[in-house]
Amino acid sequence: MTVAIELARGQGQNPELPDWLKEDYDQALWGIAKYGCDNLKKEWDASILKSVLALVAIIKSNRDLGELIFEVDEGYEKDLLDKFFEY
Repeated sequence: MTVAIELARGQGQNPELPDWLKEDYDQALWGIAKYGCDNLKKEWDASILKSVLALVAIIKSNRDLGELIFEVDEGYEKDLLDKFFEY
């Protein structure tokens, strides 16, 4: 859900954060990302892994990469690789 909120914010569909909240909100995003990275050894389904990876990309100022990771439907990764990349 966090990634969806951040992606919507970047498209003007969610309001900007008030100045008084930005620092705490950013710390919370980093906390979520850190929790995800600290727990990479756990068994996760693809949606959780995509959410963690996408959030890391977004908070590292790579919103497009975050959106790409988040929006690719499970099972279509190989199709996209085959379509856009030659091996």
